[in-house]
Amino acid sequence: MKTIIISISAVFLLLFNAFAQQPDYSQLRTEAEAQYAQGSYARANEIYSRVDKTKLGSSDVRWVEFRLADTAWRAQAATQTSDTTRLEQAQKQLEELIRVMDKESDRDLVWAEAHESLGDFFWTRRDSMNWGTAWPHYQQALDWWAGQRDLERARARYLKIVFRAANPSRPEQYYPYTYYGNYIPLQVLENALKISNTASEKAQLNFLMAMTMRYVGGGDPTSRYRVPEQFEEASHCRAKGYSP
Repeated sequence: MKTIIISISAVFLLLFNAFAQQPDYSQLRTEAEAQYAQGSYARANEIYSRVDKTKLGSSDVRWVEFRLADTAWRAQAATQTSDTTRLEQAQKQLEELIRVMDKESDRDLVWAEAHESLGDFFWTRRDSMNWGTAWPHYQQALDWWAGQRDLERARARYLKIVFRAANPSRPEQYYPYTYYGNYIPLQVLENALKISNTASEKAQLNFLMAMTMRYVGGGDPTSRYRVPEQFEEASHCRAKGYSP
């Protein structure tokens, strides 16, 4: 009997230690987000895949599902494989996260993040430069951030989306803004300029506005006259420390 009691106690001790050693969700999320910030998407995906979603609230479950889809396609896009299965699965998962919360009153952070991720999905991948499909997703994310009360966070995210949409990171190639027919509506750029607070941000936004007006101005004399003014303003800001 004593041996049985000791064995049972040992089992409980092992189970307790195993449970105690399991990282909680906040710890896993912190670790995964640190990897994500470094661009280690495969590692972030692996960490999020270890989260037990049965123990989470609905908002945390949505975040984990979003990050799994988002990191899946970003990790896959960094490879040279021609298999698009994982990309297609991630796209469907992101679209589903949007669909289930697409009623305006229900839209949450994950809804906006999923739109931004899909914008990147169609625009920033090496083998995809689909601006026509990407921009509506970017625009939805921008509109959501424009309505948020956390002004500093919203400002940073709004500008980040604008700058990435204008100049996706493709170290292996260079192209000038509007080269592929991609241009950001002037109203969006003007909104971004209003919330910018550094010389570098203002320089880049004035440059983008000038390029946009030159690209879409057509026969509008007002736009044509504003082009040199915007380039001049960009040069003025550039003198303060930024070269677009």
